[in-house]
Amino acid sequence: MNSYFNKRTIFIVIVVAMVLIFFNFSNLTSLNKKEEVKKTSERERYMYVVINGKSYYATLDNSKTVDEFLELLPQKYTMEELNGNEKYVYIKEKLTSKSVLLDEIRRGDIMLYQDNCIVLFYDTFSPNYSYTKIGHINDLPPLGEGSIEIEFKKGE
Repeated sequence: MNSYFNKRTIFIVIVVAMVLIFFNFSNLTSLNKKEEVKKTSERERYMYVVINGKSYYATLDNSKTVDEFLELLPQKYTMEELNGNEKYVYIKEKLTSKSVLLDEIRRGDIMLYQDNCIVLFYDTFSPNYSYTKIGHINDLPPLGEGSIEIEFKKGE
């Protein structure tokens, strides 16, 4: 009886261990797939912005607004001056807007105002209006007064 009990106990322990190993492997595989999706969704998105003939690299947010904006590209616009800190252009298309009032807008921020106004900020300040973030140009130089010719191109 003792020998039967030991064999049965060993069998049960082996079966339980195999079940635990299977479920842990299954969970590990599931976690790996989730990590892979997370890495893909966190992959840097970018576009090129050509201002008066000079090309800049812009990193983009991961949002429906950006997806819709990218579908419009490439596009050339004349952006007008406003307030000594921004250039803007109203576009024909309406984009998804999830505006928030930010504590600070930085030089190089590309925003959507309302649902059809693309704004490029060339100075850092505290805003009074709400915007939807599109992206950011890290090395944007001062743009000065007056309008600018700008082209937005998809990154490759």
